Amino acid sequence: VPTPDGDFVVRAIKQVTLLAAICAVSRCLLGYVLTFGAYNQLDVLRLFHDMLLPWRPRELIVPNMAYAHGSVLGAPACAGRALRGMLAAGDNAFAHHADATKDNLTRHQRGVVNYGPAHVPEIRPVIEAFFRRIEQGALRDIAGEFCPATSADAPRTASTPLRGDDYPLHWEGMLD
Repeated sequence: VPTPDGDFVVRAIKQVTLLAAICAVSRCLLGYVLTFGAYNQLDVLRLFHDMLLPWRPRELIVPNMAYAHGSVLGAPACAGRALRGMLAAGDNAFAHHADATKDNLTRHQRGVVNYGPAHVPEIRPVIEAFFRRIEQGALRDIAGEFCPATSADAPRTASTPLRGDDYPLHWEGMLD
């Protein structure tokens, strides 16, 4: 974490949350928000806001990392397609039930909110497949990561032999 004098201090990141909006028809990633810690209704509103703005590539800080040619996010990714109201299928987190979140989606984006039943990811296959790909293709290779236990009495298992204390992450590098 950067300090006011320009140095960096190592801080433990207890939770990383990725909020993503994906068009279920075109499979385009419309926007994402990465938070370090639990998210709230303001993060959900920032996701809705960011996905409507023209996307601009960030200046990447990770060496040898570059955007693929023609990369684009947000509503411009669906250019040429008929624009329609949004159907938001989310889980039952309190941030999704906040009045500001529902009002933004229904009034300003002509959207419909569908929370669906709890603990049934099969009704959101597109977003579940996206997160599974992110988890298996990137997150499980981070030093100190683990695979969650498959039952209540089973221990979690390390997904990499690297210790997280030996390989600290740069928070801005995570955004890349």
